[in-house]
Amino acid sequence: MSYGTRLEELKRKRLETLKREGPDQETFTQWRSPRFGTSNPQNLTNHFWTYAIRHGGDSHSLNQDLNGPNEWEAGPCFSFQRYGTAALTLKDGRRVLIGGAHEDFYDPGFCIYNDVVVIDGEAITIYGYPEDVFPPTDYATATQVGDEIWIIGNLGYQEHRCDGPAQVRVLNIQDWSIRTEHCTGDDPGSIWGHRCELSSDGRQLLISGGQRHCELVGVEAQSLINPNLHLLELATSTWAGFDRGETCQQWLFTPNDQGNLNTTNELVADAIPDNNLLHGTLIQGTNELLFRRPLGRLDDQVLQITVKNQGRSAMVCIQGPLALLTKSPRFSLEQLLTDLKQLLEAHFACAPLEAVLLERKPQQP
Repeated sequence: MSYGTRLEELKRKRLETLKREGPDQETFTQWRSPRFGTSNPQNLTNHFWTYAIRHGGDSHSLNQDLNGPNEWEAGPCFSFQRYGTAALTLKDGRRVLIGGAHEDFYDPGFCIYNDVVVIDGEAITIYGYPEDVFPPTDYATATQVGDEIWIIGNLGYQEHRCDGPAQVRVLNIQDWSIRTEHCTGDDPGSIWGHRCELSSDGRQLLISGGQRHCELVGVEAQSLINPNLHLLELATSTWAGFDRGETCQQWLFTPNDQGNLNTTNELVADAIPDNNLLHGTLIQGTNELLFRRPLGRLDDQVLQITVKNQGRSAMVCIQGPLALLTKSPRFSLEQLLTDLKQLLEAHFACAPLEAVLLERKPQQP
């Protein structure tokens, strides 16, 4: 079966399911578009949204199958095909899925949701909230603590990102209302994509990894890898931070002609010269360039260098025992950056690269 024939067959089955189980046109028209709730919470359960949750489908396909209007004019159609959704299973077996984003900013179906979906066997309930109670949220974590779910972090829409405190919302699983938790202490900042663990005694939440949106010195604000650990004391809503910034540096490599970075020249391990400090360190088979450079004999004495192509620049993150570089007689950070720069200029087939160390602006007290 050819690819085109297979697509037609999938579409035929999709339309059969829609005819058998989908909403009528009036219901679709009423509930086509995502929306905020008007109360805390508002039960927004309806036939079209539950159908989309059960059977999937992107905004464009659902809108097209149900003869919806032009998305560029009418806005996105509801979809549950999302990324960055916070999901967990409660101790009683119910599944809870919170927020998430559909498509990317350039797509007419792009939307970041602020709903809470509860799946209990075959039953689906969808709760909505006013935007000021629970803003559009993606890449948060959701952790059950007793009769509550602590929702921490958010990436959100570009225009709403700021270098501020971490978003902390608490969802009550008895009535599904949400409250804002105002925390004090050494806050992790606008964190997203992180991990969250509940301590064995149920008194603290441990935040690690992920990224945080930062205002930077000399360059545009953007998200940087979070190297630190943070503990949230639940009884007092107080953050305690463990600074591990000395183990992480992030650099921005930009062509001096402001051109784009191409990837026509694939970097392979054999192409790295013997006299380059990164010789023998390239890890093949990853989406991003990844190098692992031993600095000593111990497992934790390894530098990990990741390179992410951002189109007009490359984000370089160097993680590991950077302090050992000042003690090593064999190489320095300056030489490492020089050798990396040479590799990237060849890999991206670009003009000479300029490297800038990314530093967060000092925070106001």
